[in-house]
Amino acid sequence: MLHDAICEGLRNRLLPIWEIPRVALLDGCGHPALKSRAQLREIATSIWPILAGTHAKSFIQDAAILGLHAQTERLFIIN
Repeated sequence: MLHDAICEGLRNRLLPIWEIPRVALLDGCGHPALKSRAQLREIATSIWPILAGTHAKSFIQDAAILGLHAQTERLFIIN
């Protein structure tokens, strides 16, 4: 419900949003496809070890993986 309200508010203000399903992250970050967010977070801390000891680390690790996915996906689309 909160997600839908935020998306609607952004769209009403004509702000672009890009929704990435969890399945896309799990499929795109490992071969074979990953099975959990915990595995995604392990990848995030292996790339950026400083994220392992941060406050609210799971949210920060999720954001880092999401950013990495969005950036690389954009580059794959361009090339």
